[in-house]
Amino acid sequence: MKPSPFAHPPRRVTRALACAAVALAAAACGLALASAPARAQAPGVPAGPAPLGPVAGPAAPGPAQPAAGRAPGGRFWRFAFFTLDQWSFTNHPYAQITEDSAFDNGRGAGGSSLSFGAAVSDADEPFPTQLLHSLPPFSVEVGRPLTVFLPKAISFGLDFYAFSQRDVGAGKGTGTVPPIRTDTYLYQFDVRAFAFDPTAPGLNYYIGIGVGTLQGKLTATPFQGQPSTIISYGQDLTGATLVGIEAKGESVGMRYELAVLGASQVKLNSNPYPGTGLTTIDFSGTITRLAVFYQF
Repeated sequence: MKPSPFAHPPRRVTRALACAAVALAAAACGLALASAPARAQAPGVPAGPAPLGPVAGPAAPGPAQPAAGRAPGGRFWRFAFFTLDQWSFTNHPYAQITEDSAFDNGRGAGGSSLSFGAAVSDADEPFPTQLLHSLPPFSVEVGRPLTVFLPKAISFGLDFYAFSQRDVGAGKGTGTVPPIRTDTYLYQFDVRAFAFDPTAPGLNYYIGIGVGTLQGKLTATPFQGQPSTIISYGQDLTGATLVGIEAKGESVGMRYELAVLGASQVKLNSNPYPGTGLTTIDFSGTITRLAVFYQF
């Protein structure tokens, strides 16, 4: 009987089949390794080498951005654009001029940024004087922080006050009072020392001194039916002691200040009220100012 040709295959076929089986086995092992979970690193065994190539990591921090607002520590300017002022006299000038008891312990004079315009008593004054007196009360200030323990800052400023008062506003009684009106202007240069840095937001306290000059006009009608008389008065040099508290945000703040004013030598060019004979009166007292300011 003749043997079948497939009983003993040729050697080249056997080798081809063996190579194919080896290739399939290698492919199966590769798939099994790829799909199997990574084996946990045994303790004490060093990790294998890191893969080559750049590794993504946290980005390097960039330069710090400046905080909003003005940084503390630099020179500062202030402008008080809204003020409310009250002047309480030690001895009311009307009581001194007229010697009328209705003005004893009289009410103080007031002024604010809401009232401005040239006074009637300035009708004969030069235009620059009328223009200056028509300005609303204001304050301008410049300062710089210091590196000492106290004060933390010092400032220099100009404060302008404008007060107008009539007899009915000063008298405390219900009876009639002599007709009288005053328009008083105070220009004061101040130095303030602060407990904290004024360029930083927050609460602050300060003390200070002021030197100024006082000017004014008095309009009086001593006798009924006669025309009014306008009298000038003033003191070239006045002094004041200041104490105050303020609160400020980034740029806008509010200040409450007490100024103890010494003005005991105010000269009148005449006195229309007979019997008194006074030509020097005392305007000393305490000025209270509430102001809103802008700092830059």
